[in-house]
Amino acid sequence: MGSHLFVFLIALVGVAALLREEFLFTLVYLLLGVYLLGRWWGTYSLKHVKVKRQFDRHIYLGERSRVTVDIVNQSILPAAWVQIQESIPVEISGSEPVRQVVSLPSRGKSQVEYWLEGRKRGYYPVGPMRLYSGDVLGIIDQESYEVPAEHVTVYPRIIPLNKVAIPPSSPMGSIRHTQPLFEDPSRAGGKRAYGPGDSLRRVDWKATAATGNLQVKLFEPAIALETAIFLNMYAPDYEDRQRYEATELGVIVAASLATWVIRKRQAAGFMTNGIDLLTGAPPSAVPVKGGQGHLMRILEVLARVNVGETDNFAGLIQHHKNSLSWGTTLAAVTGALNDDGFDALFLAQRAGLGVMLVLVGRNRELDRVEQRARRFGIACTRLERERDLDVWRK
Repeated sequence: MGSHLFVFLIALVGVAALLREEFLFTLVYLLLGVYLLGRWWGTYSLKHVKVKRQFDRHIYLGERSRVTVDIVNQSILPAAWVQIQESIPVEISGSEPVRQVVSLPSRGKSQVEYWLEGRKRGYYPVGPMRLYSGDVLGIIDQESYEVPAEHVTVYPRIIPLNKVAIPPSSPMGSIRHTQPLFEDPSRAGGKRAYGPGDSLRRVDWKATAATGNLQVKLFEPAIALETAIFLNMYAPDYEDRQRYEATELGVIVAASLATWVIRKRQAAGFMTNGIDLLTGAPPSAVPVKGGQGHLMRILEVLARVNVGETDNFAGLIQHHKNSLSWGTTLAAVTGALNDDGFDALFLAQRAGLGVMLVLVGRNRELDRVEQRARRFGIACTRLERERDLDVWRK
């Protein structure tokens, strides 16, 4: 529109010069003033408009997060109109596009709200946002500038688990167990009469004096479940048609296992050979630790990880198994396992680690892998779909 007005002014100047009409010259000056004032005002106003987003940087899958956009005019001149247009990935966008027009008085402010919906785990940009402004009449070309994007992390789906067949790693933990081999001397479980083979260290002398018969202390069995979760995201280990479904199931399994272990007040770690969407490289290993903050760190990595062609699964296990303390359970989550992978798990088992194998997805070779795992003495669970996790929920 502004370029057309400029052409019109040139033509009008020519007509005014030809006809020597003062009215036409006055009209030229008036329109030129409007043009220059409108362009300057629009540019000046837009430069003094500041925008700030406020929203949760982390949401769970299926949750909604409200985004509040504060638009402030820091100039003494009003902004006749300001249009905001936000770019939102479809995986987290609401039902309607974010495009609104507001008017800002001198030193005034306005607020725009919209919603993000966590439809798919990942790491997504919120923005960039473009701001447009111009004159009141819409004669001048719009001025614009861009507000940089910020990011939101959508955590993966977490299935609440009740009972997971993780091999016990240490008989000195805090989780009650059914095997008497794992008795914890800090957890008293009652008393009974002394019998042959009982250690004198277990004699309860106060109870003996009260009853007149030798009594020994009973302890509740307990274990520790320090668990290192290894997730295979090596693309060639998954069939093309099943790659997305199988790897997403693997992410759900890893997130659910980590949540279950840490909520049992145990320690968990996470290692993967996938690609971190934030760095474009494999993520650093998350060490075996406990606590809710540590769980959030694992979930953040799981939210951003994607399949790639980096180190294979056997290499991942060999690289990290020596950093695990004796008795730690190595939970291998994968859609396939070749000879090198079995060798790596077997060596980890011989080094004193508890090993469990979780096979995810559908693959014609998984029957053979499952049978071979039993021959190696490796606990194996097969999950073809998300509802198969019910085996750990009962």
